[in-house]
Amino acid sequence: KYGGDNPEAYGAIPVWDGADVGMVFWGIKDYLRSQTGKEGVVEVRGVNVSGWALRQYRNQGIGGKVLSLAAQQANNLIHEHGGQWQGRNLWTGIDKKNIASRKIAHAAGFREVCAQQDKPERLIYEFAE
Repeated sequence: KYGGDNPEAYGAIPVWDGADVGMVFWGIKDYLRSQTGKEGVVEVRGVNVSGWALRQYRNQGIGGKVLSLAAQQANNLIHEHGGQWQGRNLWTGIDKKNIASRKIAHAAGFREVCAQQDKPERLIYEFAE
């Protein structure tokens, strides 16, 4: 937990069989989203979740478990704690070429919605409860 009593971000180091296997983070971060069926973009109040597994721990199902747990924790903050977290969309950005991460995000309950406006090589995925 970072930021004192009312943090804007949380992070965790997942441990598997006694070893640190990566990093996960979720925090308040707004983003630009294409409007469905319309031209232009809108700014969305968001909570970004992001993480990675160290190379030697990839392809073992760890990334999906870590992302799912982080998404659950972030979603709890959005729906239960109110304040600055309340009413925000949970999202992640993934490089278009990163098929493994895109599959992990989908399995964790995220759905692809558009290209990331400030980084067009990335896709925006929003959490679909």
